[in-house]
Amino acid sequence: GSHLGPVINQVMQQPEQTGSRKEICFDFKLQLITTYTSLLLQFDHLVLADAVRATTAQQT
Repeated sequence: GSHLGPVINQVMQQPEQTGSRKEICFDFKLQLITTYTSLLLQFDHLVLADAVRATTAQQT
């Protein structure tokens, strides 16, 4: 499942009194980048694990 849904909902529910729209937008972008990076890292880890498995399978 995607992690972006909850993040977007959380940002949309933030009251505008917490700061200007620019700040909220920046915070949203920051959360988006963090989420995207963690997803990429998870994906890279899976790909690496598969590659290692494939290499060891070829050796034996």
